[in-house]
Amino acid sequence: KTDSYQSLQQQAKEQANLVNKLQKQLAEQESETAEQTESYQSLQQQAKEQANLIEDLQQQLSEQKSLATQQVESNQALQQQAQQQANLVNKLQKQLAEQESQAAQQVESKSNQFLQQQTQDQEKRIAELEHQLSEQQSPANQPTESYESLTQHNQEQEDRIATLQKQIVELKRWATLGKAELNKRRSRRLF
Repeated sequence: KTDSYQSLQQQAKEQANLVNKLQKQLAEQESETAEQTESYQSLQQQAKEQANLIEDLQQQLSEQKSLATQQVESNQALQQQAQQQANLVNKLQKQLAEQESQAAQQVESKSNQFLQQQTQDQEKRIAELEHQLSEQQSPANQPTESYESLTQHNQEQEDRIATLQKQIVELKRWATLGKAELNKRRSRRLF
């Protein structure tokens, strides 16, 4: 009976150690989940700001199309620019939808692998947006003929593009933070 009692004591001690280990693992998992949730909330805020910018661009584009309709023969260059801007808005909308979808998947998967992929996707989008903005600002894409009212519209559009450039800088900052977080987590697992 003494041996049986000691065996039960040993078993109880092992179970207590297992419970402590599981509690520690649960606490670590909750901490990691909280970090990923905070990252997702930041992405949501950024997506909301980009959606507001796109809405402003669409309103500006609508005004330019209306004016171009009244001056078709003398403003063909402006119509071409408006079409290019419409394509840019469509691309931005598609990229925003992809980013929101990936952000939602990030919270569901709770994995570093997705966070790394998200960072890479952001870098690709940054490069594409910068390329598109460079094309928009090229003299070859500017209208050859203009009026005072059209000049004002174009100036407002340039201001919108400058705002978008600021958004790109912010997106780069988030991508850098994401890489740093990945490296930190890898280091924590190695040691």
